[in-house]
Amino acid sequence: MIKLSFTQFKKYLSRSIHPAFPLVVMILLCFVILQIIITYFPVTMPFLGHSYILLIALSTFWFGLEGGFLTATLASALHFANLRITHREILDAAILNSLYTIFLIYYLCGTILGYISGKQNRLKDEFKKLAQYDELTGCLNFRWTMRILEQELAACQRY
Repeated sequence: MIKLSFTQFKKYLSRSIHPAFPLVVMILLCFVILQIIITYFPVTMPFLGHSYILLIALSTFWFGLEGGFLTATLASALHFANLRITHREILDAAILNSLYTIFLIYYLCGTILGYISGKQNRLKDEFKKLAQYDELTGCLNFRWTMRILEQELAACQRY
């Protein structure tokens, strides 16, 4: 019989499930909730674009440029599907231009916020590196060396 402790189970989950999985599920769940709201309350259709932009912004800050682009694509497809227009109406230049404008806004939002998010993550990594290593020698600085030693001493005392 295999006995699995909680720490082993936690390590197994961290290896088998991607850490961003709950965030992806949450974004997809928000899209589903928006579709349900639009289905039962068509009055909310004018506010649909704002909700999509909010979801695009959240996904870009969590997943970077790729997440923003994919969410913008999903939002564009769902927005087009929710319009329920006929073939005769799609030939109308005003409707077509407004669709192009809305899709452009979605993609620009995803791209610009994704770029900003990527830049922020790179700066965060650079600050972390500068906080840990001495710039002149490239060695760990005193504070991080002491922190690692304290962790190792605590581990030695436990085991």
